[in-house]
Amino acid sequence: MVQNEIDIIMLDTHQHESEVDGGKTMFTNEILSTCEKACADDLSELEEVYGFKFPNEMKLFYLQYNGGNLKRREVCLQKEDWKSSTSFHKFYTVKGEFENILKEVYFEDWWIKWLIPFGHDDGGEHFCFSTRDCDYGSIYYFVSECIDDENPENALVKVGGNLIEFINNMK
Repeated sequence: MVQNEIDIIMLDTHQHESEVDGGKTMFTNEILSTCEKACADDLSELEEVYGFKFPNEMKLFYLQYNGGNLKRREVCLQKEDWKSSTSFHKFYTVKGEFENILKEVYFEDWWIKWLIPFGHDDGGEHFCFSTRDCDYGSIYYFVSECIDDENPENALVKVGGNLIEFINNMK
């Protein structure tokens, strides 16, 4: 990734910063237990191998934190006929965990190809971001026990319009 691309990403994210917490930070939920920052080349390599693009705020998150967990962890889950919650456990690190999870699920027949897993709950269910044009960057919770061969999207619960909303709305 060249410097101009990083500058553009930073510019785009600063627009989000001014909308959240008076421009002080993107996140109002404390990020804990972070790892050594990822480098842009590591992110670009994943994008190239798996054929997707990280949303801007996801790139910035990994360039700054590269994994970790959150102080407030409760994620509200809601569909038409039920409501529940789960605890967000951690974000995958770029080198190792993120790559290993992609290798594990991405090429499976049952996996929804427009979803990229970036973290999991205490039970091991994945949190993913969308790469579809219609909701690019939206965050979904993937409930593996609800996989339906005829409609695999029944296993999804949308939990945020983007990473910033997802992290900040946790209880």
